[in-house]
Amino acid sequence: MTDWEQNLQDELREVRQVYVKALEERLKQLENTVTEYRDSPADIENRNNLITIVHRLRGSAGSFGFNAISTAAEELEEWLEENANAPFDNADHTDMFDKMLGCLISEIKDPKLEI
Repeated sequence: MTDWEQNLQDELREVRQVYVKALEERLKQLENTVTEYRDSPADIENRNNLITIVHRLRGSAGSFGFNAISTAAEELEEWLEENANAPFDNADHTDMFDKMLGCLISEIKDPKLEI
């Protein structure tokens, strides 16, 4: 590996470390938005805010090589969009949401680099 390549790898490692630290704040934001969504699931703005946060996690995690986070976010985002009109008081609906959200949160809490 040349010095230039090594420097690039070192810089990428640093940027990824900054991203991992920022995931703590993103997790708090996600949790707050989920609370708002649970409080008023029929509120379109709450649902859209949740989809936006999950979408951003999907893209940024994938860009930095955290594919498990990106995949979990993608699955939750697609599920939220597909089930936008489903009643949130339905046990199956709530259970699936909790399962997918739990998977995403688990991946955020223990990010694994996959490049």
